Amino acid sequence: CSYLLPSTTPNLGGLLVDRGDTRPFEQPLPINTQPKRLALGNSFAIGVKEDGTVWSWGSQSCGRLGTGAMWEGTTNTPTQITGIADFVEVAAGSNHILALRKDGTVWSWGENKQGQLGYKEDGYAEAATSQYKAVYYSCQLTPKQIPDLKDVVSIGAGSSFSLALDKQGRVWGWGSNAH
Repeated sequence: CSYLLPSTTPNLGGLLVDRGDTRPFEQPLPINTQPKRLALGNSFAIGVKEDGTVWSWGSQSCGRLGTGAMWEGTTNTPTQITGIADFVEVAAGSNHILALRKDGTVWSWGENKQGQLGYKEDGYAEAATSQYKAVYYSCQLTPKQIPDLKDVVSIGAGSSFSLALDKQGRVWGWGSNAH
């Protein structure tokens, strides 16, 4: 906001953001408990209902709909992702998804070419045929918890990277660092 209010110094809880102040917050941030309902990716959407269930629809590729399938075509109707519950927020990159659970854990699925899922994916392999060589896809077809990431209060995703904000005000990032 500083460009709108040039006479003020941007701050967050008294921290001078423009001066590189990195002191931890005195009070931990609360976990977001209000569902953020929708995130849009590359030809797909992910939503969280107030009951904490996660729903997906759009073009399936590399498991980004979270249903366990690699290629499904297009799903025009929101479909619940089974086996996961109690979520409050979702974020989508081009082809990957993050979901924040009420307990502060983060789950991810979809494409993992740049490490944007935060773990080594299960992957998807297609066997060789008479016309094509065997192919391995860096994909996670179903939601999986990111290990060792806890007490997260909010998440964000870009094209091929992921971000998380924890209770202490620390920002965690992983995936592509191209820019």
